[in-house]
Amino acid sequence: MDLQSSQMLSMLLLLTTFVLQIFVHFWFKNAVNKYSKMTARNGRTGYSMAIEMLQKHGIYDVQIIQGTNFLSDCYNPKNKTITLSPDVYHGNSIMAQAVACHEVGHAVQWHKGYEAISIRNLILPIANFASKVLWFLFILLFLGIFLNFVSFSGMITIIMGIVIALGCIAIFQLVTLPIEFDASKRAKEYLKQNNFLTQEEFQGAKIVLNRAAMTYVIAFISTILTIAAYIIRFTALARR
Repeated sequence: MDLQSSQMLSMLLLLTTFVLQIFVHFWFKNAVNKYSKMTARNGRTGYSMAIEMLQKHGIYDVQIIQGTNFLSDCYNPKNKTITLSPDVYHGNSIMAQAVACHEVGHAVQWHKGYEAISIRNLILPIANFASKVLWFLFILLFLGIFLNFVSFSGMITIIMGIVIALGCIAIFQLVTLPIEFDASKRAKEYLKQNNFLTQEEFQGAKIVLNRAAMTYVIAFISTILTIAAYIIRFTALARR
């Protein structure tokens, strides 16, 4: 494959990652918008559901607080705090209950010593460092391409560095996948076993949780495609 063909292929791969990211973003937001407008018949708020789910799992040392941003829901194991966005904390929609139970699912994972979390914690510092280095490498690559700031051999080294950094991030994303799917599984099991939702409402909760999980899958696939794009670029340059 000549240099021009490799450049076109790598650009096509990068464009594909962009399209995938845009698609999954709106796909997920569509489900969130739909089911955030559908009130669950039980009338429970996300906060109420989260508190009860924690207690039923014997967890009494986790605090639930209200966040400030839309979809800012997360669990912080360092201070044992679940942050729920306002729409989830106060909301009694299908979306609010599903998201709240998902975040409690993460707290349950830590409480029970879910093994994948230990593996992710080992990789996390490396992935964080790789993310910081990646921005620096992208800046150097930009300067090298448009300003001839970097030598030819330097360009190859930069691309190699980008591939390695992206590889570290991809490994972290891969390990994160089972953690997110497991948290959603725990949420769905809790909602179903306790008959909180009607069958129709439960299907809506599943859609929200499944699409949320798919955002992580697409993020991983996008990273792999980006790695492939830079490997193609690296191989073409190395053959010159």
